[in-house]
Amino acid sequence: MLLSARLDLPREVWAHGYVQWEGTKMSKTAGTAVTLDEAIERHGPDPLRYFLLREVGFEADGNFSWDRFDERYTAELADGLGNLVSRSVAMLLKYRNGRVPSPASETELDRLGSGALQHYREAMDNLDLRGGADAIWELVSGANLYVQKTSPWALAKAGRDSDLDSVLGSLARALYRLAILTSPYIPGKAQSLWETLGVEGHAANANWQTAENPPILGHTVSRAEVLFPKPASV
Repeated sequence: MLLSARLDLPREVWAHGYVQWEGTKMSKTAGTAVTLDEAIERHGPDPLRYFLLREVGFEADGNFSWDRFDERYTAELADGLGNLVSRSVAMLLKYRNGRVPSPASETELDRLGSGALQHYREAMDNLDLRGGADAIWELVSGANLYVQKTSPWALAKAGRDSDLDSVLGSLARALYRLAILTSPYIPGKAQSLWETLGVEGHAANANWQTAENPPILGHTVSRAEVLFPKPASV
């Protein structure tokens, strides 16, 4: 068709890999076929999109199975990102009436966030979608660990207001960054997080410079929806 239209043929064609069922081709006859509707019904469209980008990417073949889909959903989305959003927003509401406080100084989590941004940018510039997801979870895991290490509830009980402001402010900045970084992977949920943080517009359209220096100070967060509910069967 291109030749008949006297158009130049492509010099290079980039095709993503195959999605297989536990190492074999999906086949209705063999009972290893999965419909799009079935996969979306399992956990929703965003988790399916995330799973395929995280598990398969573009550069190689990858496997799909219900067990693996459930594992990624539970460990990374529900227990990882979802839990981080829920606990961070809950503490901002409880201790600061939802208002993002001013930090005393840059925190350990801020530095971790800057490093994750750099890793994400390098990966996405190279069209390495799995590498981009790795960078996101570098920040998610680090932020959850930061909550455990700093124990904001203990800071509040001890009346250490300045330290508590630093922790809560850095958590809000991490969530702001995560809303931007996750928008190519889970656009609907990223936008829900964006709105929970009281930010106008769309996370997917945010300027990269705002991810580097999140303008979240003084914003008022709203009670977070459960981003990734756990089904009874999972």
